[in-house]
Amino acid sequence: MTTESQHIEQSNPPVKVMTYDERVAKMKKFADCEYQLTLAKKTVRRLVTQAKKETTLADKLRYDDARKRAEQVLRKLRQNIFDLEDKFTAP
Repeated sequence: MTTESQHIEQSNPPVKVMTYDERVAKMKKFADCEYQLTLAKKTVRRLVTQAKKETTLADKLRYDDARKRAEQVLRKLRQNIFDLEDKFTAP
C-alpha cells in the first residue's frame, strides 16, 4: 500500500533546460549564436513532443514547465540576437 508521502518521494525531478546564460557562454563566434538558436528551437519542439508522449499528469506537467522555461530562453535569444552578433563581429 502506497501512502501519499511515499508517492511524493518517488516523483521525478524537474527536466533540465539550458538557461540563456549557459547558451551564451557556449558562443565563441556569430555562427555559434545561430547554432544555439537552432538548438533552443529543437529543445522546445522535443519537450512538446515528450509531454504528449507522457502518460501521467505529473510527468506531462514536468515537461510543460520545462517547455515554458525553454520558450523563455528562446525568446530572450531572439530578442538579443543583434546584440550578440555585435559582440562577436565588432573589432
